[in-house]
Amino acid sequence: MHRSVRPLASLVLIAVVVAPCTVRAEDDGDEFFALMQKPKAREQVMRYIDAAADKWEGRGPICTPETDRANARFQAVYDWLEAHPDERWRPQRYVIVQGLRARYPCPASGAAAGPADR
Repeated sequence: MHRSVRPLASLVLIAVVVAPCTVRAEDDGDEFFALMQKPKAREQVMRYIDAAADKWEGRGPICTPETDRANARFQAVYDWLEAHPDERWRPQRYVIVQGLRARYPCPASGAAAGPADR
């Protein structure tokens, strides 16, 4: 191989080996909101929302209703993002928790019930 081609070939080989291993940063609220508007992405979106909600459900700031929980969680986050475009630069976990906290705060008594259950 010609000397000037070797460095190029080495760089291409490194790119092919390393590129699939790169880690993508977490989406921000803008990207997440755009994803929420795609019906085919609903299952993917709900995995993120449920993971955040389940972490705090009933023992912290979030108490979503028992009935139609998936739709209630989705709509709470969607509505919050729609109403707070200036906060969409924040990480998706942050905007998810803020949307759920705004709509479904736990009552002071500690009972795990959302506003729809009261």
